[in-house]
This record gives sequence, C-alpha cells and structure tokens, in this order.
Amino acid sequence: YPSASVTLAMCETLKRRIKKWPPGYYNPNFVVIDEAHKNSFTKIIEAFPNAKIIGATATPKAPFLHKYYDSIVKNIDIIELIEQGYLSPCRAFMMQDNFDDVPVKRGEYDEQKLFTHFDKQKLYSGVVEKYKEKTNGKKALVFCVNILHSEKTNEEFNNAGIHSRVVTSKTPPDEREKILLDFKNGAFPVLVNCGILTTGYDDDTIEVIVLNRATKSLILFLQCCGRGARPHPDKPYFTVLDFGNNHLEHGLWQQHREWTLEPPKKKKIGVSPIKNCPRCSAMLAAAV
Repeated sequence: YPSASVTLAMCETLKRRIKKWPPGYYNPNFVVIDEAHKNSFTKIIEAFPNAKIIGATATPKAPFLHKYYDSIVKNIDIIELIEQGYLSPCRAFMMQDNFDDVPVKRGEYDEQKLFTHFDKQKLYSGVVEKYKEKTNGKKALVFCVNILHSEKTNEEFNNAGIHSRVVTSKTPPDEREKILLDFKNGAFPVLVNCGILTTGYDDDTIEVIVLNRATKSLILFLQCCGRGARPHPDKPYFTVLDFGNNHLEHGLWQQHREWTLEPPKKKKIGVSPIKNCPRCSAMLAAAV
C-alpha cells in the first residue's frame, strides 16, 4: 500500500501486484529481503531501482548476487554461534559411496539418475540400519532425492517398526499441517521429505538430520543440516547421517567459510580437510 510507512509482503504476491500497478504507483525507499540467495527476489530489486536494498541470508552464495549487491557484511560464523549458544553443535557421520555413475547438469546432480543410484534395497535398508545404530529412537528429519524416493524411504522405516511419516509437494496442506504438528509433539520419531522442509522450517526438538541424497549445492547442504541446529535444553548436539558424500564435497557444516560477492568461478568455496574420529567415526576437521 503506497500510503503505508512499512509494507510486509510475500515475494510472489508483491511480484503479481507490481505487474498490475501503473509506473510510479509504489516507490519504496528501502527494501529488506530475507533469504536473499533465492533468485525469486531479483524482479523485485529490478522494479525499485532507486531503493536501497539489504539482503539477509545465512548462505550468501548465488550466481546473481554480485549483480545486485555492492558489498557483503559477515558478522559471525556458525562456530561462533555454537559457542554463544545460539546453535547446537553438530556430530556428523558419513557413509562412503561413489557417485561417478550420476551425471551433473547445470551444477547439480541429475535428479533421475541420482534417484536410480539410490533406488536400491540395500541402500534403503542401510539408511534404517545406520539410524538404529547411531541414533535409534531419536527424532529425525530425512531429506531424499524425489517424491518416490521419499515414499519408499518412509515405507522402509515403517517396515522396520519405526513410525515414520512423509511430506512432499503432493501432500494436501491440511494433512501436511497435521503431520508437522504431530511430529513437533513427538507422536512419531521420523519425518521424511523431499524439498519441502529445507528452509523456513523450525523445530528445535529435531535431533538427527539424514541426508539421504547427494548435492553439489553448498546452500542446500547448509540449509538441510541447519534444520537440526536449533538449540534445545534436552539436546546437547544434533547428529547428521550423510549418505551422499556431502562432507567430502562441502566440508563440515560448522567450518569457517569466506563468502564473497565476486562473480562465480569454477573453483568453489574452500573446503577444509576432514577425517574420521578413530574412536567413534564421527567427522572431524583434519587438524583435530
């Protein structure tokens, strides 16, 4: 509303309104964007060329950011937030695999080929076995490749006697809301999803993140792990079970990273060397 001093808007709603409004109808002086790494906001920035823009994101890495932002301010690291009690420490385990059979298209693994790689009974049962071995009974959020992979993973947990539910883009909104509420309240321990709960989902009682997929995206990796990072009095740490070699690709979730607004290059952000703890097999920085 042009007469309001402050307008709070959903991204897609604002873009639809902009298309309908005549030129000059709405000219804000200042725009604040959350989750600025998403390219869905670029049209809004272009619509208000005279406005000052602040973009907030925990993962400032996207091929378009250097085109819209002049400077980057980084005031804190994940490890510092852990030390100050704002995030939970992470204990990660990685199950070795080889993804040479999965091609990469436009910087990410081909989804269908990745599903074909994971769509094997020994891998479904392996996820359940490692969950029981490392985190049995703990509250877990599972990220899968696609809808069918999510449904079959959910079925495997239930067949093993572990109560699990699944949410995907096909889940009706009312049913999804009920499932998330039940999960929040502890009605069942395992929730499987595909691309639904990566950002904007907060449940501080989640103790385990299962990466039942591989990704070339550092942002996706950090966002998925971050779903388990909300601190809770009864959660001294959260656990990541990585079935996609993601720690070899991206390093530890809590490692130091230097972000930049330079145009994207083929060389990715530096990944610190990692190793397995000789006692418990958890992933550690190589220098530890």
